[in-house]
Amino acid sequence: MMLCMPLSDDVVYLGDCNVDFLMVDNPGTEYFNNMLDSLNLHQIIIEPTRLSINRNSLIDIVVTSNLSLIKQSNVLHCDLSDHELLRCDTLSLEDIFYENDIEQKILILVGRLKTLFDKHAPWQQLTITRKPTPWLTDNVKLLITLRDKAKDRFKRTKSAAA
Repeated sequence: MMLCMPLSDDVVYLGDCNVDFLMVDNPGTEYFNNMLDSLNLHQIIIEPTRLSINRNSLIDIVVTSNLSLIKQSNVLHCDLSDHELLRCDTLSLEDIFYENDIEQKILILVGRLKTLFDKHAPWQQLTITRKPTPWLTDNVKLLITLRDKAKDRFKRTKSAAA
């Protein structure tokens, strides 16, 4: 986590950390929580994420540096594994589902996507300049032009004669 922190102002981590957040007095959990606090990160999942016969544990987490990024999160039952499925919404699309007009749905979705693009990949106008090439004199440019014309002439006539 610490390696990724300098890469972005806002981060969201999801994954299995093998530290049980339900065991708050466990030294490993305390250490992990202290690390999150020192990095100003927040763990937002509060329900057990791994169910077993002996006990349930919370080892799959969602961690963020900005709580306002997460609109909704919950734990969903999953029959494929002993781990539950984490769901985390960072963009609210609820109003699209309640809208009846398809044109309005499209406008809402495009607006949300545009907001995301403007934040994460803003439009930038660049001016591309070439590095100066002092060796490319007017005489060299003339020789390049003569060479290219001779090549074109050869392709047309298949003759080396000028």
